[in-house]
Amino acid sequence: MYTFLYVNGYQITAEQASLFSIMMDLASGKVSKEALRVFLINNIKERD
Repeated sequence: MYTFLYVNGYQITAEQASLFSIMMDLASGKVSKEALRVFLINNIKERD
């Protein structure tokens, strides 16, 4: 995901722990793809 965002001009601003948590929850089915989408909208910015 980091590479995809970087290549497309974005970077993740979330702390490593919260990113790890959302990815583990997504993998285990505890959160939906929609929840990941909302998380990313709130935790990415354009690269400098």
